[in-house]
Amino acid sequence: MRYHAAQIALHWSMAILFIAMLAMGLWMTSLPEDDLSRYQLTQIHKAVGITLIALVLLRILTALTLARPAPPAELSPKEQTLAHLGHIALYIIMLLMPLSGWLMINSSTLGITSLGPFGISIPKLTVTGVLADETLWHQLHYVLGLASAALVAGHIGAALWHQLHQRIALLQRLHHRGAILAALAITGLVVWSVLPKPAAEPIASEGSVGFTAYVMGAPVKGQFAEVDTALTLNGDGSGQLTMSLQIDSLGMSDQQIATSIRESEWFDAAQYPQASFVSTSVWVSENGITAQGDLTIKGRSVAVEIDLLGDSEKGYQGSVSVDRRAFDIGMTSQPGDSTVGYEVDITVSIAPLNQG
Repeated sequence: MRYHAAQIALHWSMAILFIAMLAMGLWMTSLPEDDLSRYQLTQIHKAVGITLIALVLLRILTALTLARPAPPAELSPKEQTLAHLGHIALYIIMLLMPLSGWLMINSSTLGITSLGPFGISIPKLTVTGVLADETLWHQLHYVLGLASAALVAGHIGAALWHQLHQRIALLQRLHHRGAILAALAITGLVVWSVLPKPAAEPIASEGSVGFTAYVMGAPVKGQFAEVDTALTLNGDGSGQLTMSLQIDSLGMSDQQIATSIRESEWFDAAQYPQASFVSTSVWVSENGITAQGDLTIKGRSVAVEIDLLGDSEKGYQGSVSVDRRAFDIGMTSQPGDSTVGYEVDITVSIAPLNQG
């Protein structure tokens, strides 16, 4: 007698994912903390981990409700007891391991929203006191990882010993063509659902504003889709430029960052839904126009000067660099620049909407 097809599918899919997670954990923690690959692997690790919680709960449900074959008669009572205890330990560790990871990211000081499969935000658990200590959960997660590796190795070793040395047909109890194909499909779906995907590209308006920030030295780009632009050029070479953009219209190349950046520590879109530039002076130069004025983000205004190349027929493009510290962006969790750089490059593209 073999296990139910649902049990077999869950067994093999979870075996692949769990072993892959252990290997990924070892790999990513061996990388320097300022390595962008470590950050990207961590986001995948978190997404698969939260998925494993759902899968292990489903597996426990099938274990309690579906019939399972009796232990092989060739096993001694002691071996049957050890096998039973080993399975219980595996269920416990498969649940505690991702749960400790969930609590670790929940107590993280980075202040970013973590994403699960299909870009769904991982819910935040309400914990206080010692339970909100990230270091505690980080150490527990590490210890559980070592225990998981030992249990998995012991489980595989015991299965191979019974199969190859004692000639007990254990693996046949977990063989079902359709269930194994289903396991591969489940694994593939999980992997596909957690791979990084760029946020939706915004549709640029007549005037557009984008930016490039630097996370662990790598550029991360964003662009605002809803931008209102008013440019007036006068006959004496002076003019006026105003730009207003909606923070919620932001699209980014990194979906993980796109989800977090609207939160209070960063752009705080709920309290400050708009950012703006209002010129104090504009004058026409040989290659375009130069605009001086106030850039306002999160209610804080900073004087900037933007050189815009082009002409009244083709439009204008330019850029300016600002320091995120001046706008109190990310200063709680990222007061330094080792992870998120201070400098942010803002790009502006406009077409004259009115010529006086």
